[in-house]
Order: sequence, then C-alpha cells, then structure tokens
Amino acid sequence: MNTPHAKILTAIVSTTAMTGVALSLTGCAFIDKMVTTSADTWAVTYELSVDNVDGATVSNVAYRDTPDRATGQSVVKANQVDVSADGWKFDTLGVVGKDLSISAIPPEGVRATCKIMLDKTEVLATATSDAPGQPVRCEAVAPEFAK
Repeated sequence: MNTPHAKILTAIVSTTAMTGVALSLTGCAFIDKMVTTSADTWAVTYELSVDNVDGATVSNVAYRDTPDRATGQSVVKANQVDVSADGWKFDTLGVVGKDLSISAIPPEGVRATCKIMLDKTEVLATATSDAPGQPVRCEAVAPEFAK
C-alpha cells in the first residue's frame, strides 16, 4: 500500500528502529565508561634515565596515559624529551588489566633506561638500551590488586 497513512506508519517504524539502535549503542558506551570509572587503578609512574651525567634529549618518546578515571587510555607521543641527570618522570593511572608502556630513543653514544613503577614503590618493568643510541621499551599489564 502506498497511501499517506502507510507512508506515515513506515516513517514512524523506521524512526523508532533507528532510535532504538542509537540508544543501544549509546548505552554500551555508557556501560563501558562506568566499568572504566569504577575499575581498580594503580598510581603509575613512567621513568626515563640516561647514562650521561649531564642528561640528554631523547626522541620518539611514547607512553600510555590514563589521566583520570573518566578518560580512556591514549598513547602520548613526544618528539623530544629532556632527561636531566635526575631523570624524567610522568605520573598517570593504570587500570587493572590494561597495557602500560613507555619507549624512547636516546642520542648516539648514550644508553637510556626506562621503568614502570606502581605506587612509586614497586618496579613493574625496567629495561636498558642494548647499545648506545638504541631504543628502549618497557611494557607490562597493570596487575590485579592483592585480595
């Protein structure tokens, strides 16, 4: 039937179906956000240090950042980071079960070391460049809390 009433009924049914799909997708995103905001999280510190007493500028730095419970994890990339003689540190959150990582490339003649710390006390991962000027990468999964 191609009557005006049939066209209106078809339009209402189509609109209702599309609204239902949109609401269900929004609901899934809302549920995922609720899971993230209520998940157990660690205080995570990423650290970079170099074997040069004067410090050095490392390049291609990338690390996973979760700035707060309401924000999802993203990969932050920096072309250059100045690592002083005392090292470089970045604090973020680590959601239990999610990947944590940091990587960098030191300049020629310099080795770099990375660390991933939990609650500023426990070393979760550490690595040192295989050779001067070679990349360094630390990665781990945020562990479950002790029960």
